[in-house]
Amino acid sequence: MADEQQSAEPRFGYESVDARTLASLRWQVGSRLKRANAGHLSSAGLKFGTREALGPHALLLFFVSDAPNEPGGRLIHTASRLFRDSRDAYHLPTLLDDLTVTARGHIAAAGPQWHPLYTSRSMINGKDVHLPAEARYLGVGVSTLDTDQGLWSDIAPSLHETLAAGIFGASQQISGRCYARLVDGTAMQVDRDAYPALGDNGIRCTRPVDIDHYDSYRRYADLTSRGDHDHQQMWQRLTALHELLTAHLNPGRDV
Repeated sequence: MADEQQSAEPRFGYESVDARTLASLRWQVGSRLKRANAGHLSSAGLKFGTREALGPHALLLFFVSDAPNEPGGRLIHTASRLFRDSRDAYHLPTLLDDLTVTARGHIAAAGPQWHPLYTSRSMINGKDVHLPAEARYLGVGVSTLDTDQGLWSDIAPSLHETLAAGIFGASQQISGRCYARLVDGTAMQVDRDAYPALGDNGIRCTRPVDIDHYDSYRRYADLTSRGDHDHQQMWQRLTALHELLTAHLNPGRDV
């Protein structure tokens, strides 16, 4: 009997959290991703054609802390990194691989003290994020301006030339996409569609984001195996980075 009780205990922290709270967290991450992609586009549009031009991809790190007055009693904190426009920043799987190698090197050099938001070995360059002491790593995401509409490197010049208001004025006509992995095993794709279909929130997730429509996520169970070779490579590299950060920052996968 003791063995049966022991085997029934949660293996990871998130397994003891109720399903509605987990769904709420996923929904919040999806919303954050969409807003981050819009901000990414605005920044890229403003800096297009300058010496500070941005590449098509950005990194996002998510942390969660206890907050009784927030939905599900949790507050999500988001940190970001934008990349300068260069050949090294064009290919997303390679960029993610480079980030993983860099993070692994930082962990080897600094040990348990290394944190991706702090010190000279920080992985971010966006606005400062001050985490509560109890904040836990929740997941990693990427924002990209390369979508089904085309590559950012192809779209940006043509829009800049043909529209009087430039790319910034055309932001509502340009779509974006994000991908994320979370500590509860979730894989998520979020499309910020310039012309979304009625009722489509753009969130494609391997686990439910709405507990009242629990079956809606099942169609995306194979999300990480869809697409061409580069797309699947992206998921593999994003997962590798996520697993490295999880093992270092939140091995218990607490939310």
